[in-house]
Parts: sequence; C-alpha cells; structure tokens
Amino acid sequence: MNNFNIIRFYRHLKQDWHILVCIALVITLIMAVVAFNSPDRYRSEVLVAPSAQSNSSGLSGLASQLGGVASLAGVNLGGGGSDKTIEALETLKSKDFLIDFIEKYQLKIFLMGVDGWDIVKDEAIYSDEYDANTNQWKRDVKFPKKNEPSLYEVSDYFLKHNLSINTVAETGYTVIEVEYFSPKVAKEIAVNLVLEVNMKIREKDIAVSQNTLKFLNDALAKTNINELKQQIFTLMEQQLQTQMLAEVKEDYVFKVIDMPYEAEERFAPNRILMCILGLLLGSLLGFLTSLTRFVAKEAQRADV
Repeated sequence: MNNFNIIRFYRHLKQDWHILVCIALVITLIMAVVAFNSPDRYRSEVLVAPSAQSNSSGLSGLASQLGGVASLAGVNLGGGGSDKTIEALETLKSKDFLIDFIEKYQLKIFLMGVDGWDIVKDEAIYSDEYDANTNQWKRDVKFPKKNEPSLYEVSDYFLKHNLSINTVAETGYTVIEVEYFSPKVAKEIAVNLVLEVNMKIREKDIAVSQNTLKFLNDALAKTNINELKQQIFTLMEQQLQTQMLAEVKEDYVFKVIDMPYEAEERFAPNRILMCILGLLLGSLLGFLTSLTRFVAKEAQRADV
C-alpha cells in the first residue's frame, strides 16, 4: 500500500510540475529583487595588540605600595591596578564613549539617515526618514522615541549593526570591524575608534596620576619620617614617568598591527547566495503545496 501511494504521489508530482516551477520561480524572483535592491555594505577592520604598558601601566602595580604609604599617612586610599586592554575594550562598547564619539565626528545622519552610497560620486543616498535639503528628520516613531533619533539610540544602533569587536584568545590581539555603505567612511571610523579609545584611557590615567601626585605632595608635607619620605619620592618619580609616557605615546593602550583599508569588494549582500536560497525555499514550498494537494485528493478518494 505504501509503495502504491509513493508511486501515485510520484505521478501526482509529474502532473503538478507547473505548480512547483511557478512557486520556485516566484520565490526566487522575490529574493532576487530583495538582493539586488539591498545596498552594498563594506567592511573595514583594524588589528590591534596591547601596548607594552597596557597590562602594567605606570599606575598599575603601585596600588599596594601607595596603599601602604597612605595608611602610614593616615589616609584611606583604594588601590589595585587594572588591565588596560580589558578596560579599553569595554570602553569601546560603552554608551558614554560611543555617544561622545558619534557626536564628535557627527555620525548621527550617516548612521540613521542614510540607506545607501553612490560609490561613483562618493555621495550618501539619504533615506526617506531624513531630508538633506532642509536638514529635518521625518521619522514616524512612537513615544518615547523622538522624531530626531537621540544619541543613545544612535549609539545602540551603531553597536548592533556597524561595530564588531573580537579578541583572539591565543594571541590576545583584537580585531575591530566596522561595516558601512561606504568603504571610505568605514575605514575612517575604524581609524578614529582606535585613536579615540587610546586618547580616552590616556587622559584618564593622566588625571589619576595628577591626583596621585597631589596626594603624595600632601602626604610628604605631613610626615617627618625620612624612610617614608624616600618612599614617597620614589612613588612621585614613577608617577611623573607615567605622565610623560602618556603624554608622548599615542598608541597608549592599543598598538596597531594591521591598519584598516578601503575595501574594494563588498562584504554584503551575497546576492548569488540569496538567489540560491530563494530557489531552494521556493522548491520546498512548491513540494509542500503539491503534497498538501495530494493528501487532500487521497482523503477524498478514501471517502468515496
């Protein structure tokens, strides 16, 4: 009986071949239209490694010594060095950093108001949600979102759709990837991200070092113990070295191993793959449609 049904189903498929072909062609055509109307996206990536001082900064490793001096001077001082590489990676993904970055480089319109790029003219193709002539946003959004996207919303979009950060466990190197419609803009963003995160961590360490020197100067004025004074002078010298290193070293946390480049080939969409998937999906849908028709006919035959 099973063999008989299989043979009958095979004959049914031969009769329904036009349905299978039509459904497969329609789905493939839809996928092709979607694929060829999707804007090209390019990826630029920069390979960075921890700088020599990122795991043992001039401030790192001093916490135990400084804590001892602080206790002798009668001051409670929190100590403990931190891995600058981890701090920098988390800073790159933080909303505060991304909001400042987007605002500084005026990326709001590029990220939220552009849905393509004219590579020949090197011009942005603005979306329907932004009018470049009047510089007005025309988004139709629900509360609490506003007509003009907030920097928080833009930073969240950038983190989800444009930025990717991956660390290779074996080497400790990090790949920072930026995707965008323009290979030139993608490269510029990748370069500036490394520049800004190095600058932010450097400025933070300089500020901490200045505060530490202030505390050491105060502690020096409060003590008459020669041994303690010698320890304070040693720590002050190390803090000055930290400041000098931070002032002159641009690659303070991340050292660039492989600079980003303007991609010559698009990263997405893979139009051929999308068409193939459309053909497979259409064929499967056509098969299921024919199978449903066959089951219905068999049920009617059984009732008779």
